[in-house]
Formats: sequence, structure tokens, C-alpha cells
Amino acid sequence: TLSTLRFADSVKKVKTKAQVNELAPEEPEIILMSFRSEVQVLQSVLQQESGSGPQSPKVARELEGAQHLMQSFSARTGARWAEAVEQSKALGEMHKQVLSEMCLAADEVGQLVGLDSGTPYLLNISDDPALSGSLLYFLRPEPDITTVGRAADNRVVLRGLGIPDHLCELRFQPDPPMVVIRNSCTDNDRGRLMINGKPLTADDSQELNHADRIVFGWAFCFRLVFSGAPDMDRSDGQESFESVAREVMINSMTAGQAQGMKAAAYWHGELTRRTVQEDEADQMITLAGEVTANLEEANALCAEIHESSPGTLRIEMDVGMCVSFMKTTEPPNMVIQVWKREGDGGRQFVAAWSLSTFERRLPSLRDAHRHVVQGLLRDAWVQRLGREDWWCGDCQEDPNSEPTSEAESDPGRPPRSAPTASRLL
Repeated sequence: TLSTLRFADSVKKVKTKAQVNELAPEEPEIILMSFRSEVQVLQSVLQQESGSGPQSPKVARELEGAQHLMQSFSARTGARWAEAVEQSKALGEMHKQVLSEMCLAADEVGQLVGLDSGTPYLLNISDDPALSGSLLYFLRPEPDITTVGRAADNRVVLRGLGIPDHLCELRFQPDPPMVVIRNSCTDNDRGRLMINGKPLTADDSQELNHADRIVFGWAFCFRLVFSGAPDMDRSDGQESFESVAREVMINSMTAGQAQGMKAAAYWHGELTRRTVQEDEADQMITLAGEVTANLEEANALCAEIHESSPGTLRIEMDVGMCVSFMKTTEPPNMVIQVWKREGDGGRQFVAAWSLSTFERRLPSLRDAHRHVVQGLLRDAWVQRLGREDWWCGDCQEDPNSEPTSEAESDPGRPPRSAPTASRLL
């Protein structure tokens, strides 16, 4: 009915915000005290009833439930939660003190593995602060060459999106100290190598400086460190993962600047013609530039999935505007256009995703890429990604769930169970 549709439309506008319920150090002890007092009250009531007559089964069940809840909560938090928290903090400070007393300078670490004190090394940068700086690769001087890629014969083996069998080479010349990186992949390898946010194309070389940021593929970021350099301890935040991601996003927005300016000018005129306010038009064009980085990743995922499994559709995505055919004052909506590349070089339109749908589907594409490349659930993913209804959202299973049974490999066989919940990266 119309009222049902209106109610469904109003529910779609409800926005929820997840919040982690964290306990203060003194709260678990207070909760346990309340549990104990409740148990004592129930025990006294039970004793009074036992002296005057038969015991109430309701009170006995409440007492048993309260005791079980108290034991379960105590087992998870500990009887003295505050003391445990303070003890953990003390151990953390002791751990820092021991590390500061026993830590080795970069020069000494190099000497332990038989390298000179001035040897440069790659230090990882992670979105998790606890993992940043935990991975280190020393660069050996020539004639040794440090190679990076997916194949096992590389000195640095990395596996992920945008990393072919052989991605790049790093050469270290000790006198004078100089590191040169060369992109060793071809255009067909779909390798991705970025220096300080700017791409290094196939067969190109570049000299690296201290603290330069290097992005291998789409997920691995490192910083080049020359041990003993005077500005080794940087405090300007240039080594943070967020700053590297910002560099990549800015480059994606400005890489095709000429083409982007033409598109921005066209859409700005089109939005103005449709009586869209100046500030709203600027916001939409800026949003289109921000989506470009994720769109580039999605196209790379689809290309590598199709290359590993030709049974999947060859999908390409683009940013577009959804406008009304009728005259209206409503501003256009930004969408992600999903196209299927035909064998003759043409394209066929498949679907238009909203930005929220694109954000939900992107983790599924990452899961599919990881599984297809590693050979996990390959047939099920090929069956799923080879159908247009999955890209349109008309499929029976949840498009954001992982294929979990052999039923999906056979389109005529009904699934054994409901689809699993979405698992985001």
C-alpha cells in the first residue's frame, strides 16, 4: 500500500551510528558489587521462604541466573579490574623502559646482519600505528639488486593488487650513497608503483632521497631511510599512512588534469543550466574527484579478476550524473556507472550504483580478488561475477557476502542456506 511505501521511505532516511561501549577502569568492580548485593538479597529471601514454607521456584531461578551472570562477568573482566588495568599500564611503561635501554641504533642493526653502517633500508608505513616500523628490508650494495614482486625469486616478496611477478628493482650505490628505483614491469602487467604520491611508469627510473615514500601496488607503503641521516627523526607527519593516502588521492585527482578540467567545465555548465546552486555544483565536482581514487582501485580489481579468471565479466566503471528527463528543481545525483566490455571493443551499460552502494560493493571486490588470485573459492566467485544480475543487484544471494557452498557453482541448484552476512575489510 502507499502507507507501507511511505513508511519504508521514512525508514531509509534513519541514520544510525555505532558506538563502542567501553568500561572505565572502576566500572567492572562496581558492577560486580551490584551483582553480589543482588545475590545476597535473593539468598536472604530464599532463606526466609525456606523457614516459613516451600521455596519459590521463581526466586530460586533468579538467584541461579544472578550467580551465573556474576561468574561469567567476573571471568571476563576479573575480580579486580582496576588493579589489572593499572598493572597493565605499569608493564607497558616497564616494556618501554627496557626497549629504550636495550634498543639498537640502525647502524648496529645493520652490523648484526653483516652490513655497513650507512646501508639504507625500507621501513613499512601502516594504517595501524602499532604495525608501522615493524617491517624492515636492507638494500644491499651493487652488484646485488633488491627486486620487489609477487614471484618467490624476488628479494622482497609482496602479494596483492597491483603487484605482478616482478614489479621493480632498487639499486644501491655506496659511494656516493645513492638509491635508484626502476619500474621493471610492462604495461600489460598492471603494476602500480608510486613515489611520493606520483606514479613511476613502466621501465622508468628515479633517484630516491631519504624519507621518500614508496607505494608498492595498492596496499604496501614503505619509507626509504638512510641510516645516520641528520633528519632521520621526522616530526612533520610525512611518514604517516594518512599523509601517504592523501598524496595518492591528490595525484589521482590531478593526474589527468586536462581531461578532468574539461569534464569539470562541462558538468559545471550542465549543472548551472539545470539551476543548481553554485556551491552545490562545486561540491558535486569536488566529490567526483575524491571518488576517483577508489574508482581507480575498483577498475584495477576488476581487470585482474578477469585476467585471472576469464569466465568473469570484463567490467569497467566510471563516474556519472543521474539527471531527470522531466523538468525538475531536484539536483542531479552522482552515480557509478558499471559497463561490460564486449569482445569487439564496445561497451554495454549494466548498472548504475549510488555512492553508498559502491562503498558497500568495493570490499566484496577486494575479497573476490584475493580469493580468485589465491585460488580460493575460484569457481564460486567466477559463477557469481560472470552474471550480470550480481552487478545489477538482482541476484538471489547477498552481493556483499562470500560464496560459502558448492551450490553457487550450479545456477540450477537451490542454495542450502541463507547467504552469510557481509564481511568488510
